Amino acid sequence: MKPKCLKCLKSIAVPARFQIFYHLMKAGNKNSSVSSLVKLTGLRQPTVTFHLNQLQKAGLIAKNRVGKNVFCRLAAHCSHCPLYA
Repeated sequence: MKPKCLKCLKSIAVPARFQIFYHLMKAGNKNSSVSSLVKLTGLRQPTVTFHLNQLQKAGLIAKNRVGKNVFCRLAAHCSHCPLYA
């Protein structure tokens, strides 16, 4: 594992972030809206947005804005990443 792996693993150590990451991983290349992630987690929208920003900083997800809606998907990952095994 590389030092960047530690950053990724620390990022998903928070249960809500792991739940979001796992949902996006199951969705594959499909985008998920922030509102659908709010329903999934049962958390408030600002809290979900905070967790999404942390996942984006770690390089695990990519966000795309379309009008007022924000969509998320998994970002491209390194080939040795244990999260995608």
